[in-house]
Amino acid sequence: MTGIMATVAGYNDTSGTKGSGVPSARNAWGAGITISSDYSQVLSIQIAKNWFEGGAAGLQMNALNNGVSGTMVGYVGDNRFGMDQYNYDTTNATSMRVQIMYKQGNNFTGLTTNYFDPNAASVPANLRGVLFTESPTGGIRTLP
Repeated sequence: MTGIMATVAGYNDTSGTKGSGVPSARNAWGAGITISSDYSQVLSIQIAKNWFEGGAAGLQMNALNNGVSGTMVGYVGDNRFGMDQYNYDTTNATSMRVQIMYKQGNNFTGLTTNYFDPNAASVPANLRGVLFTESPTGGIRTLP
């Protein structure tokens, strides 16, 4: 998957008037792309050179742990992300927005080649063009 723009259906700003016009609890649901190995293994996936904005996360890679063997494997890199995601920390307006969310044990390369969009109004000036790190505020969030 290369060169797409992924926005989340029902995407809205906090006033509930943007996008579809249907309130979405401050972007609390959905993702531009969700990858899951719930029914079979996901191998050799490549998601590169895309633009993500909105939702609970721009890209989430998870599984329900329902007994499917193996981990997900692939390259997820060189994507740009806005920051108009749900804010998981309501005490700080600029923290805890999740651009990439994945479960521990999956094996994805390229994650730190993803970056905050250098031109998006939703990205604070000090983060525009910055490469991702794995941290609550660095763009990549790992779940147990």
